[in-house]
Amino acid sequence: MAKRIPQQIDVDDALTKDLCRLDPIYDYMADCADQLRQRFHGNPNVFFYVKGSAALARYLLAAGIAPPRVQQYCARSDWDTQLVINPLLSAKQWFTVFTEVVTALVEELRRFENGLLPLFAGFLPSGRGADRSAWLACARGETPCPTSGALGLRRCRSLR
Repeated sequence: MAKRIPQQIDVDDALTKDLCRLDPIYDYMADCADQLRQRFHGNPNVFFYVKGSAALARYLLAAGIAPPRVQQYCARSDWDTQLVINPLLSAKQWFTVFTEVVTALVEELRRFENGLLPLFAGFLPSGRGADRSAWLACARGETPCPTSGALGLRRCRSLR
């Protein structure tokens, strides 16, 4: 993958921050994380978990903490995940499990992407005068970001 330019990093940060504030995206990401955890649950050599503020919020809500209290302490952010393969396995066993895990992850991530892209598209500017190609060109670093729209990319540092 080519190195990203500062404008692309700004766009990525703004999209991540803004998209995670949207309940349909947030809920879909939580569901994906739960599905991955369940996928690896039966394997004693694999431990999968979600970490960070997004995970803490989900765990606190599941424990019955009131949503306003959780929102006070846990910002909605990206979803950090960790997958640990038993380090006590022999090298051959470890790489066998690793290959199985990578295959499963790629399979699941492709499936998740098919569900997530339509959600993303629903939040892009639409209607008369909306130019989705301008947003895509901005994300590729080819043009400045449009300064209006549902995602609020006008907050990018490159546009200040």
